Amino acid sequence: MKRCLIVVAAALLVAAQPQGVRAQGDDIAGILNEITTLSGELEKDIPRKLEESLSLKNKHQEEIKYLDQIADNLLTEKSGVEAAEAQVVSVCNVTVPEEQYAAAVARCDAAKAPYMQRLDHYNNGVDELQTKTADVNEREQQRANEAQVLLAHRQEVISRIGILKAQLAAAKAAKLNACTASCGGSKDAAAQCMQSCFDGARGADELPPVEGFIRPPFSGSARTPEQAIEEYRRSGAANPGPNSLHTNPVPPPSP
Repeated sequence: MKRCLIVVAAALLVAAQPQGVRAQGDDIAGILNEITTLSGELEKDIPRKLEESLSLKNKHQEEIKYLDQIADNLLTEKSGVEAAEAQVVSVCNVTVPEEQYAAAVARCDAAKAPYMQRLDHYNNGVDELQTKTADVNEREQQRANEAQVLLAHRQEVISRIGILKAQLAAAKAAKLNACTASCGGSKDAAAQCMQSCFDGARGADELPPVEGFIRPPFSGSARTPEQAIEEYRRSGAANPGPNSLHTNPVPPPSP
């Protein structure tokens, strides 16, 4: 099972890498386009996916809470089954004269029948509880793994935007130098040339700082995604359900 979860996380990590053609260092328009795309991920796609993840976590916790209630009921029933077993043993684990043996066996069988039915019902309930608990814990573990991959991708996008902004500043400076070197003639002509030459960099100053793209992704909550995931990791996963009741076969009366 651990191997399966690792494979899933690795596949998600590959899929989560920033997609599309990366802008070259001197391509101002390409840099702006990539920043716009990545900022859209930070402000829309990633927060939406993280919010869906936490919603799913809450659903899993409700399932665990319900299973805990079933486990409590089964623990109460276990005490009743054990008490019933003691009564059956008191009826069946006896020594009687041979002439009374058939009647004693009949009494034992009559006592065992409802007990065995109750025991089977209890053990079936335990088996079902353990199956459902393992299923929800596995689904929650997979969700947590995927959320961690998504958070790691979020940090990669933030870092990439920082790199792009540095490239943008360098590209603008290079563009300005190139325009200055190529534009000559009269003052008006040079000004017109510079304006036309530098149009490719227009709008670069409109970009907010990288931090401007990093907003709390959960409306109405002051917690960051990292804090929410860490909160789950500290709480651990519930694992309700007693072990199956093991009872020794009730012997028939001894002749």
